[in-house]
Amino acid sequence: MSIESPVAVLVDSDGNPVGTPTNALFVSGTVAVSNMSAVQAVTGSVSLSAPITIGGVTAPLPVTGSLSVGTSHVSVAVQTNVSAIRSSQQLLSPNANRSGAVLVNDSPGVAYVLFGSGSQFNAWTYRMLPLATIELGQPVYVGTISAIWTKASGSMMVTELFE
Repeated sequence: MSIESPVAVLVDSDGNPVGTPTNALFVSGTVAVSNMSAVQAVTGSVSLSAPITIGGVTAPLPVTGSLSVGTSHVSVAVQTNVSAIRSSQQLLSPNANRSGAVLVNDSPGVAYVLFGSGSQFNAWTYRMLPLATIELGQPVYVGTISAIWTKASGSMMVTELFE
């Protein structure tokens, strides 16, 4: 897979990665950064951070060459429906193997979703309107997820994803 848009790589004048990475690409091959004379052979990961400020100018650093980007794939999706009730209900049990999850509030009531157990109307992580969707981002939360609804009608459609 090649990247068509610029990639921001934060490096010092010697080409060493600096700063706190916010993303990582897995690379095999060489990486050439314009505005630097060195071409660096890379195998492993490259830390990315954007935007980058150099000499008072904020812009991505264009990278030329070929990058192989490692991606993970999900091969298992387990679907369940959890009935909406007016007391805390567990949506997902803790699972260290979870790669992701999708929650859809298929209830006419508002759902209060908590990353943890014991969701309450005044203790929640997400407030989901009817038909709202949550997709767990990276890094994926692998602990208990619970919810409570304002109406005891409908359900939460839950899809848990695994590699």
